[in-house]
Amino acid sequence: MRLLSFRSFLAVLSLVLMAGTSAADPRQSQAAFETAIRDHSTSPYIVLITVVDDRTGQTSTGCGGANLLLGAIYIEQWGHIDVTAAPEARARFAEVERIALENTGHVFHFSNERALANILPFRYPEACAEIAKGRRARIGDISGGVLLGPFVEGPKVVWSSCPSAAYPLDAKPSDKGATGLSVLVGPDGSVREINVTESSGFAALDETIRSALSRCKFEPRVIDGEPVPEATRMSIRLGNQAKWPFFKPAESAGTESR
Repeated sequence: MRLLSFRSFLAVLSLVLMAGTSAADPRQSQAAFETAIRDHSTSPYIVLITVVDDRTGQTSTGCGGANLLLGAIYIEQWGHIDVTAAPEARARFAEVERIALENTGHVFHFSNERALANILPFRYPEACAEIAKGRRARIGDISGGVLLGPFVEGPKVVWSSCPSAAYPLDAKPSDKGATGLSVLVGPDGSVREINVTESSGFAALDETIRSALSRCKFEPRVIDGEPVPEATRMSIRLGNQAKWPFFKPAESAGTESR
């Protein structure tokens, strides 16, 4: 029987260990995990994690909704989830998010039965294989099925940042008249360029909207939670007084809110 040289033995051992690691320890990138945890949409991202039941020592690796993981952490810490808008509840949710984000190993220990039941059994096995390859996956907010990325979002107007603007008195509060605009949004959310592409029929209304929107802040376009490095263009139509987005009671008396 021929014996392997020490160097050959190390090479074979290395291959065995690498194969064992890729098969037994699928991994989600930290960037993808952080995007999933920070996302608060109704279509939550799926995370690939390991859960340890500290009562039995049993370990499970698989995929579940990021929202379910956060719920499990909350229950583990405080026994049940407080869904009120109380300051204490908001502070706890922030603490839960911090705990998840600081766990860069993506291995979570639980001893509370209800916490474990919140995340186990794992679902979405088809998503796990894709996540391990570097793709992103979400849960459809209507279908409940798996949606595979990349996911492109935005740009979006941050309406609370917009200045007040009175509805022009000579413009009629009609559902039909609307101003169409093309907006070039930088990767920092700033307005690089804004042009009227469709007139409402009232020049004063068109200019009021264009001027106000040019001073709004935007959320830039993101792909899988990461801002794109280039400026992107979006289209928007505004104008109906009944849904006037620049209404602020303290400064715009006489206009109607949305």
